[in-house]
Amino acid sequence: MGVVLLVSLWSGVSTLDAATLTVDQNASIGDTVKRAAQGDTIVVKGGVHYERFVVDKSVILIGENGAVIDGGGVGSVITISAPEVIVRGFTIRNTGDRLSEGDAGIMAKKAKGIIVEENRFEDALFGVQIRNSPDSIVRNNTFHGKDLDVGHRGDLIRVWYSSGAMVEDNRVSDGRDVIIWYSKNIAVCRNEVRNGRYGIHFMYCDDTTIEDNRLIGNSVGVYLMYSYRLRLQKNWVIANRGASGYGIGQKDMYEGLIADNFVADNRAGMFMDNSTNTFRNNLIAFNDYGILAFPSARKNTFTENSFVDNGEQVTIEGQGQLGTNRWTGNYWSDYSGYDADGDGVGDMPYQSVHLFEKLTEQHRALRVLTYSPSVQALDFASRLFPVFMPQPKLADDTPRMRPAMPDLKAPKAHLSSAWLLGASALFLSALSISGHLKKWLNPLVPPISYFTSNVPRTQASEDEIDEIQDESSETDPAPIISAANLIKRFGKATAVDGLNFAISAGETVALWGQNGAGKTTVLRCLLGVLPFEGTITVGGKSSRTESKMVRQQIGYVPQEVRLHSDLTVRESIAFYARLRRVSADRSATLMVEWDLTEIADKRVGDLSGGMKQRLALAIALLSDPPILLLDEPTSNLDVHTRHEFWTALEDLKKAGKTLIFCTHRLDEIFRLADRVIVMDRGKKVAEGPPTHLDGYLSRDVVLHLSIPESFHETAADLLEQEDFSTKRNGVKISVQAPHDRKVEPFGILAKSAIPIHDFELTDNQDKE
Repeated sequence: MGVVLLVSLWSGVSTLDAATLTVDQNASIGDTVKRAAQGDTIVVKGGVHYERFVVDKSVILIGENGAVIDGGGVGSVITISAPEVIVRGFTIRNTGDRLSEGDAGIMAKKAKGIIVEENRFEDALFGVQIRNSPDSIVRNNTFHGKDLDVGHRGDLIRVWYSSGAMVEDNRVSDGRDVIIWYSKNIAVCRNEVRNGRYGIHFMYCDDTTIEDNRLIGNSVGVYLMYSYRLRLQKNWVIANRGASGYGIGQKDMYEGLIADNFVADNRAGMFMDNSTNTFRNNLIAFNDYGILAFPSARKNTFTENSFVDNGEQVTIEGQGQLGTNRWTGNYWSDYSGYDADGDGVGDMPYQSVHLFEKLTEQHRALRVLTYSPSVQALDFASRLFPVFMPQPKLADDTPRMRPAMPDLKAPKAHLSSAWLLGASALFLSALSISGHLKKWLNPLVPPISYFTSNVPRTQASEDEIDEIQDESSETDPAPIISAANLIKRFGKATAVDGLNFAISAGETVALWGQNGAGKTTVLRCLLGVLPFEGTITVGGKSSRTESKMVRQQIGYVPQEVRLHSDLTVRESIAFYARLRRVSADRSATLMVEWDLTEIADKRVGDLSGGMKQRLALAIALLSDPPILLLDEPTSNLDVHTRHEFWTALEDLKKAGKTLIFCTHRLDEIFRLADRVIVMDRGKKVAEGPPTHLDGYLSRDVVLHLSIPESFHETAADLLEQEDFSTKRNGVKISVQAPHDRKVEPFGILAKSAIPIHDFELTDNQDKE
């Protein structure tokens, strides 16, 4: 009677008039609502109720024992047109699919003060629509949208012209947006929104609080527009990577406070267009761009934020500067200054003034060169010769030497363990730059019992897990490289599709596959150059969140070596040694080891392809990395030089280096590889020692034979008589042959005394 009394007084109905009505599967909820009086409670028993109905009076609807209301795939399931209605404890499913009509699980119109709580919405186009219904509450519900592409989904929560509403503690997935429009004094707190278009889409909503939400894996985390005095605080905004990929987007936002947010692994952590706000104590980490701003973003204040290992800390969209904004007391992971007096503040200003970043702002296609030696050299040269230095995008006169962590609450218990593990890993990565701060993270990382308390007891206990880990660490060392469910998409094209592998220290692994199989893309994901889905660890570090530390463990030799042609070999080695802070003794040792001393004073532009490749390998080894990635390293070398390069790689293998290489040459596979990962259209189709993969490696090959031009016609006729396919280009004859017949053309031509001056063997496919 306590609940009935409370609502009866609230609805202006006398206690004596209130009643509790029960609906079982033999009765209709809609008919019961029609019979009910203002303030009545309607209890719906378990089972599935196939109906749609209107609530046009102030009643309480309570679902018990798993009560389900199924709309039959037509229209809205519950329509509310009365104030102070409560709907609690139902599964509401199977709405219509008409976007134009807004088919919803619950549609509320002109219904002030309604409460929708503790329900589950399934197969819903729109979940809850609150229209012209101020002071309403949507609380502690679970929403799952229809199985449609994002453009055809509806908004699982939509608040429209409903000031004073509260949206809190909801779990939302597979919808379009959470919409908050044309409403003031809104509170949006402790919600989790996944796999949608805009996690929260917010417009014309002054004096609103958005706090302690988790916005994960959407196209955009939160997009904020046309409003004043927003408070966006303590939110987790992670891995929002759609076409625009903003973590937090702002357009025409003023007098707001954006504070204590964790913004990580988005394409752009924050986007600003014509907005003026205060940004304080946010952790902005591992995004492609920390802040992406139009010059119209003016008079913002950035203070006590931490910018950690973003691809570009701050970049400007279009022409202009960010000079009217104030930057003070922020931490910048790429700050190269010092703190002589130990006060925690750098003694020199931080300036964002990288020449390559400036070029990529104007020519986005250049981002493919990010992290290449050419880029390092370009920025280094711009510092040596200030005439080439662009104007600073920003200056922070008091940069912090250590990051300041946001005041975030621990995730709520209803979050999935996978999310918690992922978020915790990102935090640990961010904090690894300052080990003492790990203590700060401890409240956010649940104990192992959290992840094992709800699993069947047939699984290992915490003690058993520790014992298993101890035993495995003694007998099966952790791989130096591992990838789990690696996915890389370029727009709608999937280049790598769910790839899993592990590579042990000292192992040599070849990636084999046709053009477009995804081999080169895998290498770039390992380097952390390309954003990807899934996980990659290199030496215990994440390629996604600790990419700079990963690259410190890797030497990379690309297919096309681009070095500075006007420098000599000696100058090139010395230049990259200074960039990597390697001693002169190390440089001299490598010059000797790789037979570069005799050509030390030659210009790089005058070197043969083989010597350039040898120089590139020496540069890759400057910091003595334990891992080498090689992308078609011998594709442009002649036969003699190629064999010399193989010998060099064999020496590195004997020295204990871990080698991963892409190739289209079977002879390289059988000479060097301990194991082969065979790829086809981004998927792994086979894996094992080369001798066990004949069915995958025995493709046709092409012999490119250099013979005197006067013998071309005769040679082609002889080969074609033996069922070989040939092509002539005036210099060479190319002969297509099955892998097990690749030696026969030599015997055929030798019998006719046709000289062969040189040859090259390739797989029957174009290079990636």
